[in-house]
Amino acid sequence: MRLGIRGQLLLPMAAVLLVILAVSLATAWDAVRRERAALRLTLDNIDLTLGSSHFPFTPGVLQQLKGLTGADYCLYHPGRETLATMSPVPSRADLGLDRLATIPADDLGHRVEWAGQSYFIRRHRPVDVSATDDTILAILYPVTRWQQSVAGAVRPALIFGTVGMLIAVGITLMLGSRFVSRIRDLEVQTRRVAAGDFTPVPLPRRDDEFRELAASVNSMAGRLSDLQNTLRDGERWRLLGQMSGGLAHQLRNGATGAKLALQLYLREQQAGDLEPVRVAVRQLDRIEVQLQRFLQLGRGESEPVESVRLDTVLQDAIDSLRQQYEHLGIALAADITACQASVLAQRDPLLQVFVNLLDNAIDACGPGGSIAITLSAVGTEFVCDIIDSGPGPGAEIAGRLFEPFVSDKRDGIGLGLAVVQKVIEGLHGRVSWDRIGSRTRFRVSLPAAADIGPRPASATLAGGAWANEPVCSHR
Repeated sequence: MRLGIRGQLLLPMAAVLLVILAVSLATAWDAVRRERAALRLTLDNIDLTLGSSHFPFTPGVLQQLKGLTGADYCLYHPGRETLATMSPVPSRADLGLDRLATIPADDLGHRVEWAGQSYFIRRHRPVDVSATDDTILAILYPVTRWQQSVAGAVRPALIFGTVGMLIAVGITLMLGSRFVSRIRDLEVQTRRVAAGDFTPVPLPRRDDEFRELAASVNSMAGRLSDLQNTLRDGERWRLLGQMSGGLAHQLRNGATGAKLALQLYLREQQAGDLEPVRVAVRQLDRIEVQLQRFLQLGRGESEPVESVRLDTVLQDAIDSLRQQYEHLGIALAADITACQASVLAQRDPLLQVFVNLLDNAIDACGPGGSIAITLSAVGTEFVCDIIDSGPGPGAEIAGRLFEPFVSDKRDGIGLGLAVVQKVIEGLHGRVSWDRIGSRTRFRVSLPAAADIGPRPASATLAGGAWANEPVCSHR
């Protein structure tokens, strides 16, 4: 049978409450017993005191006795007027004094009712009367007076027990509700995690086991989120690799045919300005290299890494896009020659990373814009910043620029920045972006070649096959 947390808290507390109740009742009963014994002792002392006294029982003496003991007295003389401290005066028959002769002197069980009041009654025979004298002194102790004494003795125990029970019940219900509420919050969070929502739950302010449990749930959710993203990204790249292998084979045939046609044209034409044709041939060479990488990735092949100079790679990227940014009137300032930076990488994928980032910057800032490129050493890393005067990414994609298939370009498919990030992370580096005033900066950080050990070549080719795809625009 399922027993909830609240029940588990209430059951022990119920046992405690029963113990408190039992102790309170036992204490109250003991108080009643002690008060009864005290009353019996009082009556015995009255009886003993009167039995050892030889003063006459006059109305004045009886009133003094009443003031001292709290009891009423009735003195019955045969043939004389009854002396009493109470009104109306009861008769011997009213009090049943003849029947009391058979009752032990220390008994409190006999009560009489007179004038709407209840009394404990004792029968006393004065010592100075003869054996034939039937004089009787009735001692009547008000039951209400004794009850008030009992109530005063019992009240503290009952109050303590009642207040203790109420406090215990209140604390139990409060703690039970609080614990159950916090457990239900964690239950809701775990159900959300099971449903695929890995948003962390706010940690409780109180530092206790519930906070540790919530932190563990958040940690679990974070790891599951990372695992899910890794599996999703791996599946995307696997499908893209399979798709790109077949597509690249067809495109390479067309690019090879176009390059052969241009090469034949160059052989046959000796006059005129042939530089544009030569530029087209070089571009087709680059396309052919990248298509070859598509095929390698589709077959799971990779190339070894080597020591590559970042400044020469950056310069080659700038030269390959020179006609494009000069045609648009974009001012490009590069400060890359002062840093002799060498990293372990594959040159062509790394070149295409910077070509994609620079091409993206050109597209972002537009005609008349400006681009600044810097290369510097920061500790054991080399940092390259590409800063453009574009308006920055749209708010709807700003936080997801490096996710596959995220783009706000009309003709973009959203693979450029995702591939850039995959290549750079494969080199144990980092790529990020931010806004500096009114300009957008993309930063690439790579470890120096001397500060990293050898690693599988496949790591640097993680996204190289897609380097021909222009970067997903962040504008």
